[in-house]
Amino acid sequence: MTPAISLAQPGPARPTLAYARDRDNAVSLRRGRTVPGPDRSGLWLRNAAAGLCVLAAAAAAVSFIAQYRMVDAARHLPAVAALEAAIPDAAALVFACLGIALALHGRRALRARTLNLASVAASVFMNTIAAAPGWRNLAIWAMPPIAYALASDTLIGVSLGLVILKVSCFCWSDGIWWL
Repeated sequence: MTPAISLAQPGPARPTLAYARDRDNAVSLRRGRTVPGPDRSGLWLRNAAAGLCVLAAAAAAVSFIAQYRMVDAARHLPAVAALEAAIPDAAALVFACLGIALALHGRRALRARTLNLASVAASVFMNTIAAAPGWRNLAIWAMPPIAYALASDTLIGVSLGLVILKVSCFCWSDGIWWL
């Protein structure tokens, strides 16, 4: 049996909630309720971040090809075309990483999220004007950065939600704060 940590408010004494940990590390309260065991959300968050890196690399490769061809045709300078083609996708990845870092510190990261989406919008725009006419070509060139934008913004939001959930580990029950 592990004793509960209770922080009672000043006033009349109220009964505390006692609990015990079972083999699955779930917390069983005396009143029949259970609290989930070990938190595996950090592992899922790392896997999602790794998947986002793979998705960012794939989207950047597709965008780079479209943007490089368009810029090289306009400027006829391969080195400049390569740098200019990489800018929107690199900026999006940087802003996504900053957004995740801020979210893991409990901040909403509105500026990083907005700039991430603006960078993706620039990439989508450049891919769209580089695509040949027709819906099929438009979908082929515009879909990868859009998928990256959805995944990166969702990961930032989930990271923030996880931090908020972990910070609010105190629960209020029967007039008593307990962990």
